[in-house]
Amino acid sequence: MEIDRAMRMGFNWELGPFELWDAAGVPASVARMKAEGMPVAANVERLLASGKASWYADDGQRRFGQDLLRSKLNHH
Repeated sequence: MEIDRAMRMGFNWELGPFELWDAAGVPASVARMKAEGMPVAANVERLLASGKASWYADDGQRRFGQDLLRSKLNHH
C-alpha cells in the first residue's frame, strides 16, 4: 500500500503501519479492539468480512496489497 511505502521511505521505518498491523495479526487486533469497546473502521470490517485476515497477500512471486475500494489486489 502506498502509505506503507511512504512511511518506510520517508521516515526510514522498517515496516509501514499496515505491515505492522499484519505482523500483529489483524483478526486478533480487531477482537481486542471490540472487547475493549473501541471502534473498528468500516474498511477493516470489510477486509475481515471478505474472508481475508491480512492487508497483504503473496502469490509466491509477488506481494499484493488489498484494495477494498475496488475489491481487487494491487501489485507491490
